[in-house]
Amino acid sequence: MTPTPTYCLSLFLMKVYKRWIGAGVIFFAVLFVFTACSDKKKYDKAIFIFEKHSIKKIDSSRIRTLLKQKGFAGLKTIDKYARVINPKEKIKFYGNDAAIKSIGVLFDGTLNDMYVRRVFNDSPAFRGNIRDLDKVLSGNYNDMRDNAGDIIKLKLQRRSVKKPFFVSVKKERFLFPRIFGFPLTRNAGYMRVGSFFKGSSKIIEQGLSVLTKMGARSIILDLRYNNGGNIQELCKSINLFFPAKKLMFSVKSVRPGYTNDFYSSLKGKFSNVRLIILVNKDTSMSGEIFAQTLKENNGAFIMGSKTAGKASIQKTFKLLGKEGLSITIAQLFPPSGIDMEEKGADIDAKIEMNAQEEKSLKNMWFTGSSMVLLKDPYYKEAVKKVKLR
Repeated sequence: MTPTPTYCLSLFLMKVYKRWIGAGVIFFAVLFVFTACSDKKKYDKAIFIFEKHSIKKIDSSRIRTLLKQKGFAGLKTIDKYARVINPKEKIKFYGNDAAIKSIGVLFDGTLNDMYVRRVFNDSPAFRGNIRDLDKVLSGNYNDMRDNAGDIIKLKLQRRSVKKPFFVSVKKERFLFPRIFGFPLTRNAGYMRVGSFFKGSSKIIEQGLSVLTKMGARSIILDLRYNNGGNIQELCKSINLFFPAKKLMFSVKSVRPGYTNDFYSSLKGKFSNVRLIILVNKDTSMSGEIFAQTLKENNGAFIMGSKTAGKASIQKTFKLLGKEGLSITIAQLFPPSGIDMEEKGADIDAKIEMNAQEEKSLKNMWFTGSSMVLLKDPYYKEAVKKVKLR
């Protein structure tokens, strides 16, 4: 019997199918072996990293067991901050939205009695002829709130000008500097320190010099949203206020290479300044140590809500390829040696807000809202306190 064309085609397709299935099995088998080998290399490297750099000694067999059972997620059992860093992972910075616009000014007082507390250099407000302490007689207040509208129109009164005048300022991409300050009264000032970045201690020193020359004897230091930075800058910043040459803080670990005690070099230039320090749940690491250290050695008064309670230090090490592994290598301790991890700084006066209010306030600060001081209970309570001192 002669095979039909349909039968021949079916036979051909069956052979192709069998070869494809065979090739597929081989492919997935090779892929499985490759993945297993790759995971083993990653696990071996992770164990090595923990053995050499972890803040505490952990048995390598326990680490391997956790990796086999749960993968890298299992490492959180021994280090809650441990995680794999993927280079493709996008990091979103709060307030980094390109659509954010402001005029670069801070109003103070009340809606019925408003004045300009601070105009930032090179801001739309500065270029639009708005200056510190200008009194706001009238304006389109709805436009000053929540980024609604692009044009701010104000009627202002300035001490050096006889008659009131009008300004019209267009909002632009402008965010508040990470560090800035302004005088509050004849003997008090305010300074906001967003982080301890390279060169920050010099900016802090310059700002404090201006405020103290103007007569400030009390300073509100705002450390809300300050979540760390450069250790050396932290040292220099604390040293500005330290009353004597002594221990400022310690970095401790079972690894000698990460352990260090940091001492002040001499009596700080501003050691006689009375400090009120503002903190909240977003104050962590260096921000918390800064506050607690100055409370213990300078008599600083801490106001706000419970801080983050994150006094540990993480470092990222190369894993395989472009991936990294971040683990805890050490922990910060104030002069007293108290453990601040999870507990946070010791607060003298608590200021409570619900989660939604905190979120709204944070958004105002990070979007350059001109009205933030008028709606900030932390700031208002600190101003009341500094006036009583």
